[in-house]
Amino acid sequence: MSPEGPDSLPRRVAKGLGGSQGRLAGLGIEFAAAIALFGLGGHLLDGRLGTRPWLLVAGIFLGAAAGFFRLVRTVFPSAKDPPPRSGSTPR
Repeated sequence: MSPEGPDSLPRRVAKGLGGSQGRLAGLGIEFAAAIALFGLGGHLLDGRLGTRPWLLVAGIFLGAAAGFFRLVRTVFPSAKDPPPRSGSTPR
């Protein structure tokens, strides 16, 4: 069988990257980014207001809460949320 066949390793790897692993990796990055951005905002506000380290700590906790909220809403969509569109609209 040639290396470019339908069951070749590069094709299987490329197919798997678009699946749930990629989506979950993206959620992890979003979670970490929310913590980092809120923490950075708290750190910058601490520098201006002289409240070190309280706004940094609050920013980290708010970022974790926002990231966790986003994670839960993505993994467990409620019945009220419309299903994602797939490109064509049903009539």
